[in-house]
Amino acid sequence: QLLLLLGLALAFHRILNADIWLHLTAGSWILQHGQVPREEIFSFTATGHKWVDLHWGYQVMVTQWHRVGGAIGLQALHAIALSGALLVVIQEVRRGGGRSVGWLYVGLALLTAQERVLCRPELFTLVFLGLSWLFSERMIRGERVSWWWVGLAVAWANMQGLFVLGPVFMGLRAAGLVIDRRRQPDRVAPGAVRAHLVAAAVMLAAAIVNPFGIDGLLLPFRLLSQVSGESVYAPILAELRSPFEGRVTPVLFVVTAVIALGAWVADPRRRVCDLLPMIAFGYLALSARRNLLLFEFITMIPTAISLSRLTGAARARRALLGGSGVALGLMILLVVTGR
Repeated sequence: QLLLLLGLALAFHRILNADIWLHLTAGSWILQHGQVPREEIFSFTATGHKWVDLHWGYQVMVTQWHRVGGAIGLQALHAIALSGALLVVIQEVRRGGGRSVGWLYVGLALLTAQERVLCRPELFTLVFLGLSWLFSERMIRGERVSWWWVGLAVAWANMQGLFVLGPVFMGLRAAGLVIDRRRQPDRVAPGAVRAHLVAAAVMLAAAIVNPFGIDGLLLPFRLLSQVSGESVYAPILAELRSPFEGRVTPVLFVVTAVIALGAWVADPRRRVCDLLPMIAFGYLALSARRNLLLFEFITMIPTAISLSRLTGAARARRALLGGSGVALGLMILLVVTGR
């Protein structure tokens, strides 16, 4: 309950994100004309250029909420999305035997990325990522997974270009499970690796169900550089800058990264399928601070569970400190090398 209250407190604030007004304008145009724009119509310098607007579903939704509830309605909608993502975290951490130290980590991770808790579609990406985690865990346990999640993959592809993170997440989990199955065969259901690979392929194929077809599917790959500091806009857009700029956020980022990696190293029941997504999303966060929230979210469940397992064991605490030292050394190396 305290985590949900923290999420609500972070979600309700002044709307500082200028992008939301473009989304509202585009959503109004779509509702008025009954179609999705195919070319740029709002930019003076780029009018007439091709526009693959994968955010159109999000834009229609926020426009409807804004018409009914104004700014408060927008904040409420995004607060609901964040709460939904946190509910997934709460459910999975409880399943893993969550204890106080684990819950404290989740709160710390959320506070670390609080600057990214904005009226943006990425909060809905957290929901989709959380559901992907649920489906993944069910496949690992050998439980049946309903095919209705394919509809979620289609919805994701029509709300934000970050839908590509779904198949990437499933692929990384599959790669990790190949190793986990050899180390701990009793904890990985037969067919789990294949199920994850099928899920990744289906999620990617489902993404073609959008108004732009193959162009919509390929857009995230064409814009790959824009989720990192390699973009030409990095010098003027704060969200594309390094997460080590500023005072508080860099410290919290290093602390949570160290704890996450250290807890994984110290946990005797650690899984590679948990580590690989953390590394991949950590790379994204190191590339641009806009990805901080994604990294912190993907670490919440495995780190909270690992910390909960380690609580109360002196030997485990020493192992955690040793693992944290290794993680800190890795972080320093990444900073020195410019990543």
